Amino acid sequence: MRATNKGQPSKILAITRRLKPEFTGSPQKTLMLKIVLQAVTDMTAEPPTSPKSTSKYWKSQHKNNMQTWLDTKIKAEQYIQHDLIHAIVVGVDPEWVRDTIFRILTWKGSIT
Repeated sequence: MRATNKGQPSKILAITRRLKPEFTGSPQKTLMLKIVLQAVTDMTAEPPTSPKSTSKYWKSQHKNNMQTWLDTKIKAEQYIQHDLIHAIVVGVDPEWVRDTIFRILTWKGSIT
């Protein structure tokens, strides 16, 4: 079961639109942008929903899904807050990328 981003799609789209011009010009830059955006998606994903079944198997599966979601979210946050090596590799300022991501994610107004 994959976590979803029901509440953040417009913000992720805004981040994509803002970062994309800096990551154009080569297949490597496109790939690096996709890696950065996957981290943003993982960082903003909502937790998996609880199963309706009360069986021990499904409760165990949900516990595993929750742990996987939490681990992925923590790793994505650490990646964005610290290294952003994929931006550095293609010559994009990681501080600018980080600021752009957090500025859009914390924006309270309309993104459209």
